[in-house]
Amino acid sequence: PPVPMEFLACIGKTLAGGRPCVLVACNPDGVRLAVPGVWYSPAPHQAAFCSWGETQIGRMLDCHGIRYFHEHPLAVVDRGRPRIWYPDFQLPGYGLVIQYFGRVHDPSYAEGMIRKQAVYQENGVTALMYRPDIFCGHWPDRILGDIEDVLAERMRTFHETKIRHRVRM
Repeated sequence: PPVPMEFLACIGKTLAGGRPCVLVACNPDGVRLAVPGVWYSPAPHQAAFCSWGETQIGRMLDCHGIRYFHEHPLAVVDRGRPRIWYPDFQLPGYGLVIQYFGRVHDPSYAEGMIRKQAVYQENGVTALMYRPDIFCGHWPDRILGDIEDVLAERMRTFHETKIRHRVRM
């Protein structure tokens, strides 16, 4: 069916149930809005993102066929206590998260960004952290390159471990 005008008018408003709505893409069969914490794969599922930057990253992941969770619960230990965090994107097939920090001019937000990066590291979570300045030039290649670098480093570590183990045998 064609895209109903009421869906196009919901940008920046809320849907029934009070969840924010951001138009991400129109599919041939209409607009599909989804709820945070639901498994996403490339279209037809589209996420209700919290910011313009998250929307861009989500669209890029969709365009490149990278499956992800959006704001899915993740258990971490922060200051000695278990916590549940909701990273912007979890890429389960790649074993990493992507976190977008859009309010860079807010000092307390910037402090939270640094703390969050440290907690992820302490918990063994590989986190790619981005700010609005990522969106200059051909930014998808930079994010995809960062993902590729993480995976390449893991492969190097695996091969080095395998070689060391062979020597001991």
